[in-house]
Formats: sequence, structure tokens, C-alpha cells
Amino acid sequence: MPHNQQPPAEKPSRPQTIAVDFDGVIHQYSRGWQDGTIYDPPMPGAIDSLRILMDTYAVFIHTTRDATTVAAWLAERGFDTVVDIEGPKHPKREFWNEQGALLVTNRKLPAVAYIDDRAIRFQSWKQALADMERPPYTSIPTYEKLLTALEGLVALHRRNEHTGECEYCSARDYPDYAAPWPCETLRALKLDYEAKV
Repeated sequence: MPHNQQPPAEKPSRPQTIAVDFDGVIHQYSRGWQDGTIYDPPMPGAIDSLRILMDTYAVFIHTTRDATTVAAWLAERGFDTVVDIEGPKHPKREFWNEQGALLVTNRKLPAVAYIDDRAIRFQSWKQALADMERPPYTSIPTYEKLLTALEGLVALHRRNEHTGECEYCSARDYPDYAAPWPCETLRALKLDYEAKV
């Protein structure tokens, strides 16, 4: 190469990608799915940690929720967001390597790491199956928790004093459907429904 010629400029390297689950990692998700709304504040440290990750990595959020709703929730907390929308004008995205904005998608794109509250670290199938045998995957509810769940179920299924039918089953968007008392749910539980409801 002649002494007065500059070496070719190196192509800027793309940042590596980190995938982050939304519920239970960013959103506290203390009551489960509920009606699909995002009802909780962020997990402690989530917002600052996302910003730290975004300084080095391309970060995308994967969720089963509506991506637009999640993106709006993140935007309210100061993030630039991109919603992964498929369609004729939006081809299917194969990867995410843009730094400075959060992609929100319902797909797990390629990444060097996945941060997920329900993940099992895979080293071998023997280890993965052994991990599945440990709580929380095999946690057995206590007797007290089972009683509480049954009480909630029985409270939900109540006899209407005027029709003599189960209020819950009769009101489940089936206007022509009449659930007999006791309804099939309580009959299947074989409870003493006359005495307990």
C-alpha cells in the first residue's frame, strides 16, 4: 500500500443483542395475567437496568401481551420503542441489532442472552430435566391453599334465589343457557353444596 494511502476504514461492529421478558422481569406481574392490562409498577431496578443494558447492547422485549400496549408503557417511562408488527408493509423481522431503542415483540429473536423469570438454564438434558423436578415447577400447594381455592370457587358459584340456578354459570354470555343447581362444577367437586353455599 502506498505510504500516502489510508487503510480502509473498518466497518462499525453491530452490538450484540439481549432479550428481556416483560412480565415478572420488567413489570412486577404480582397478580398474574388478570384481564391483560399492565397493572403493576416496574420491578425494582428494572428501568435503570434496561438503560444500563442499552448502553452496550441492542435490547428487545419479548412478551405475549399486545406489543403496542407494552411499548406505550415503556415509552411512559422514557424509552424509545419500536413495535414489531408483521404485515405487507412490515416484513417479518429476523433479528434486532439497533442500540438506543427497545424493540417490543411477541417472538424470541436471536440473542446472546435471554433474561426471563421462568427460564431453566440449559447445560444438558439430564440437568434440565432434574431442574424441572425442583420447585417452583413441581411445587405442591398446601392444604390451606387448596381450601382457599375451593372456597373461592364455591363463592363464585352461587344459587340465584329467584331462578334457583347458578348465577355464575347462567351469566357466562349464554343468555339462553340455564345452569341447574347445583351446577356441574360443584357437582364434579362432590361438595356438600347445600350446607356450604
